[in-house]
Amino acid sequence: MKISKIALLLVSTTMLAACSFSYERHESHSHSEFYTHFETRDPISSSDNSSSKETVSSSTAITSNTTASSSVTPASSSNATTSSAAQVTDKELTISFYNPTCGSLSTEVLNTRLATYMNEVAGTTFVSAIKNTKCQVSNNIPADGEKVLIIGAASAQGSLEFTFAETIKSITITAQTYHKPYKDYATGNTVANVDPNSVLYINENHNVDLKPADEQPVEKSYSEAINSKTLKLSTSEEEKSRVFIKSIKFVY
Repeated sequence: MKISKIALLLVSTTMLAACSFSYERHESHSHSEFYTHFETRDPISSSDNSSSKETVSSSTAITSNTTASSSVTPASSSNATTSSAAQVTDKELTISFYNPTCGSLSTEVLNTRLATYMNEVAGTTFVSAIKNTKCQVSNNIPADGEKVLIIGAASAQGSLEFTFAETIKSITITAQTYHKPYKDYATGNTVANVDPNSVLYINENHNVDLKPADEQPVEKSYSEAINSKTLKLSTSEEEKSRVFIKSIKFVY
């Protein structure tokens, strides 16, 4: 009987040990599965983050490209404006100083009144200022009832300076030798009465020779590119070097 009890006790002990071992193993296995599952999710999570970063990077690149493309537009618009400005045509204005509507002008009032007359013809502020020395719009010169702009005096040099509101590209001046004909009652002939030293200087760099030919006045047209907002006309320092200015064409 004692042997049977001992055998039964051994069997019970063995079964308990087996159950304990099985339980511990099952728990250990369960822990291993949880741990393994956690480890396998970590690379997946890392891959998702990488994919997300690539998406953000791609979005940033698209935004950058869009901004760069937009910044080109003003340059294109500027080129169009420049091209449009290049197509603007020149303007021309011809002002007559022979029998002008401003009437006769003395040296003292010529600066303001001649500027007013020129601006009225232009229909805008074309001349900003005029400065003269020994200039006038005469009465009854060169003939009775006629008027013309004269630069210079019989015994003194004259000058006429213009300041314009816009840059003048070129000018064409029609000028003539000073003359005031009269009739010689002794002979019955008409005397031309010309200034023998008539020369017109333009900006003190170029000159137009208006000396009489065969004791008769000479009329000439002279063109010059000046690209300036100023123009100075003057005569020689010699006596009897006066000139008539009959008209000026301005290109601006």
